[in-house]
Amino acid sequence: MRQIIGIGTGELDSLTLAAYQAVLEAGNVILQTVEIPLAEALTEKGVRFQTLDGFYEEAEDFADFHERVCEFLAGQEDAALLVMGGVYESTLAQAVLAQFGPQIRVIPGLSFGEEALSRCAGRLTGGPARFYTGTEFREARYQAESPVVITEVDTPYKAADAALKLMEWLPEEQEIYLVRGAEVEAMPLAALFRRQEGWDYRASVVADKPVLLKKQSYSFYDLVDIIAALRSENGCPWDKAQTHESLRKTMIEEAYEVVDAIDAADPYMLEEELGDVLLQAVLHAQIGGEFSEFTMDGVTTGICRKMIHRHAHIFGTDVCDTPEEVLTNWEKIKREEKGQQSVSEAMEAVPKGMSPLMRAAKIQKKAANTGFDFPDWKGAYEKVREELEEAVRELPGGGETLEKESGDLLFAVVNLLRLWKVDGDTALNQATKKFMARFARMEELAREKGLDLEKMPIESQENLYQKAKSLEKFCKQ
Repeated sequence: MRQIIGIGTGELDSLTLAAYQAVLEAGNVILQTVEIPLAEALTEKGVRFQTLDGFYEEAEDFADFHERVCEFLAGQEDAALLVMGGVYESTLAQAVLAQFGPQIRVIPGLSFGEEALSRCAGRLTGGPARFYTGTEFREARYQAESPVVITEVDTPYKAADAALKLMEWLPEEQEIYLVRGAEVEAMPLAALFRRQEGWDYRASVVADKPVLLKKQSYSFYDLVDIIAALRSENGCPWDKAQTHESLRKTMIEEAYEVVDAIDAADPYMLEEELGDVLLQAVLHAQIGGEFSEFTMDGVTTGICRKMIHRHAHIFGTDVCDTPEEVLTNWEKIKREEKGQQSVSEAMEAVPKGMSPLMRAAKIQKKAANTGFDFPDWKGAYEKVREELEEAVRELPGGGETLEKESGDLLFAVVNLLRLWKVDGDTALNQATKKFMARFARMEELAREKGLDLEKMPIESQENLYQKAKSLEKFCKQ
């Protein structure tokens, strides 16, 4: 009967008892390569064997090598093929299994990673490990949340790549382990980058999970753990006292600070402010979990499902060729999700906590999606003039009527801006910022002239304002 036997890194003590017995009882032992300690050990014990080294030399590539080995095994009825690693990580073993299927017996062995990890027994403290090959680790989403074992680090280049990625998360002085078969060498992480010798198919790099306070970078789940610690029995008094309601104002403030960072075109500031918004989300999820309301996993699951469902043109069969078609489809799917039977229900669902300008624009857009809209901006412009005249007529009486007419005027202005594709909040913020800059320049000009701005007549103030305005234009040139 044909057999595939996993032999780990090729040390005699890498074999399981079942693997060792199968090797001794096999009529025809075939080693993947003679370049392993097991070859010498079997020779000493009088076990005769063949190797596949000749096929390696003759084959044009791995596919050709696998094909040659399968043809060879087809003529070997009582053959035990000893493959490096744990069978299921061996591409050779997978090719043989695909060829012979259930006609072949599999005796699993230690994988490269399991063997390397066992050689480091007692030296690691971080719980269950994650395993990658040197090639896989380059693209892996490693975030130092557990010990890591990187196998088949067979060149100095793979070692340097692994070191660079590890150093994004671990301190350079952290001790890591280079494992080659039965040999274990401890060294600082920084030394791994410079190491030139000792790299072959048996070489593995093992790194423990770092102490939280010594991490060089932090992941999303590090933040989750930190917030859980702050809310724990021995945590921070302020964090423990927070509720969804107490954090409401903070969430709004943090969102505005993100907008400020975007307007300032400052990526470093934006990075920081997005972190503050993320903190708020994690805090709310932690509170929700404590009161069995919802969890962080529920939050991420919900948004992932929403993005998949509302992007049916990507994950489904819908067709949307333009951004406008995407938005129309999004609104349609959104109404279906929320069971909204009418546009007015969709309007009611627009958050009342939004800025009034933004809320007005969103409601107007929902109406426009039904076709209830001006044919162009000129009609909206005439509506602004009409509402302005009505507001002016109410000036003598003032009171609630003037307030209502003023609201109509603002609503009409927002509608005009919508048709101009201008965001009202952004435009108003920019205008406010511009006015503040001009006023600051006015004060500066007054001080230069030895004048008290507050005591100047309005005509003189206006002259200074126009001067500040002209200087602004000069600075832009």
